[in-house]
Amino acid sequence: MPTPEPFSSIGARSQRPHWRAVLVGLILIPVNCYWITSIEMVQYFAQPTTVSLIFTVVFNLFVLTSLNLLAKRFLPWLAFSQGELLIIYAMLSVVSAVAGASFMEILVPILGHAFWFATPENDWKGLFWRYIPKWLSMDNKRILSGYYQGDSTLHTAQHLLGWLTPVMNWFAFVLALLLVMICINLIVRKPWTEQEKLAYPIIQLPFALTSEGFFINKTMWVGFGLMAGLDIINGLHFIFPAIPRLFARSYFFSFAEPPWSAMGRVILGIYPFVLGIGFLIPSSLLFSCCFFFWLWKGQLLLGGIMGWQTSAGFGGTSYPYVNYQGFGAYLGIFLIACVRSRKHLFTVFRKFLGWGKDLSDPSEPMPYRVTFLVLVLGSTFLVFFCLKAGMSLWTIILFFSLYFAVSLAISRLRVELGAPMHD
Repeated sequence: MPTPEPFSSIGARSQRPHWRAVLVGLILIPVNCYWITSIEMVQYFAQPTTVSLIFTVVFNLFVLTSLNLLAKRFLPWLAFSQGELLIIYAMLSVVSAVAGASFMEILVPILGHAFWFATPENDWKGLFWRYIPKWLSMDNKRILSGYYQGDSTLHTAQHLLGWLTPVMNWFAFVLALLLVMICINLIVRKPWTEQEKLAYPIIQLPFALTSEGFFINKTMWVGFGLMAGLDIINGLHFIFPAIPRLFARSYFFSFAEPPWSAMGRVILGIYPFVLGIGFLIPSSLLFSCCFFFWLWKGQLLLGGIMGWQTSAGFGGTSYPYVNYQGFGAYLGIFLIACVRSRKHLFTVFRKFLGWGKDLSDPSEPMPYRVTFLVLVLGSTFLVFFCLKAGMSLWTIILFFSLYFAVSLAISRLRVELGAPMHD
């Protein structure tokens, strides 16, 4: 598999804007978002945005790369460069994550939920209507009737004007939130990429897919054929149940007698996509996954021996408090990332204040002073937005401090581990 070049060299090589790629990305964004919404909410048979490699985006990149090969042969002037294809991939990935199950698919339905489902029995009106800002929600039941009951369309003047205010306000909030997170990533890019030289496992596939020679690699076609055959057989099983499924069965192991029963179930199964991603993960991190899984089971066993109330589920609120341990682990990863990059972060801060000239940033997407300024302005906007929405200042500071700490920790996991899921 080709090894990605350092981002600095890629950035230094081509400074011209790739407007063609941006245009194609903008055209594909609504198509991809419609696809995601359809399969995640309407048909509800897959959750592509819950994994780090969003398969709808990878499929779009695969189709574009295939068409690009034809363009290189017959219309060379129309062909995209690798950098342009990766720009499209990045655009679709970011927007898909926003449009997916853990973001817009949660935000949009709750805008009018408290008003439409309020009844005299639940007394939502008296309980919390006064705490919901009208400029961030939809309280017009005439408009909501078309949204919840159907037999209507969004494309009427009343509906469009009614939804305009909350949608634009939330759009401004989401835009500021994304800008702040992008600026954080730009600031830590240099130490993570050029100094620590972290693995970035999840960029290996799109990078290889857009590289020269990918489609003439015999090993790739062997692997592609095996996985395609597996999926075709499993797809035929769905239509014709007499055809057996492959790698579809999970084995559940558990103990019936205490204290061993406190360990809960151990599920074993073969998932080819996990095996494939495992080849991209450092062996030390693979060992950590196995070690801490059995450490968790050991804690459950200890709870059973001691007679404590235990919870073997990830959402449990009793010993061993897996959710709380996981949150603490995220904070630990955040602190480790900050400590390792502390010199660089301090230098960036000094450069923003104009006190230091020892940090060169010609290869960065934006100068550090501009990046830090956008970070400050975006954070300030988020604070005033939440103040206007009714949050107290100390709550805002605490919430966003933890939010961005966990976000940076997840980014670090993506950079080092590229795990399929992080929840």
